[in-house]
Amino acid sequence: MDAGLAAVCGALAGTFGTIGTAFATGWWQRQNAQLTVRAEHRKEQRQPRYDAYKAFSSACAELAELARSRNTENSAFETAIDLESTVKAQWVEISLLGPAYVLGPANSLRASALKITPAMCRSSRVGADEDAQSPESRQRITDAVYESFALLDSVADATYRDLEAFAAVAQKAMTDDGSKLVR
Repeated sequence: MDAGLAAVCGALAGTFGTIGTAFATGWWQRQNAQLTVRAEHRKEQRQPRYDAYKAFSSACAELAELARSRNTENSAFETAIDLESTVKAQWVEISLLGPAYVLGPANSLRASALKITPAMCRSSRVGADEDAQSPESRQRITDAVYESFALLDSVADATYRDLEAFAAVAQKAMTDDGSKLVR
């Protein structure tokens, strides 16, 4: 009887060992499959995000450069309006493509960049209604021109600062390959 009981106990131990091993192997394979699917999904998201981030950053940088140039000719306004359209369209793309932590810096950058065209417009109207005959009016025009240039520099600086912040989070989003387990 002792030998029979030992055989049954040995068989039970072997069965439980096999079941435990099968469970652990199945669990590991499931985790590995989830990790692979997540990494593949991130890979598929990477190119559209890259394209949207690049177009958005480029349009904002070009607007900032336009402000720095202090060019208030009609062609500069047309360029600024086109760039604004690109900024708005790419912001929509970024808001849809995510990830969520990119939206705050993208929104700040969009707000800064969209202040440039009104600043350019204000700068172009400086002195338009003034009669530059008297020394006082010439001084007012000169002061207004310097003030408008300072405004253009200020919005360009804000755009560049926000561009740096956006670039940092965009790089983080682009390097996330989905290989980290999320619990």
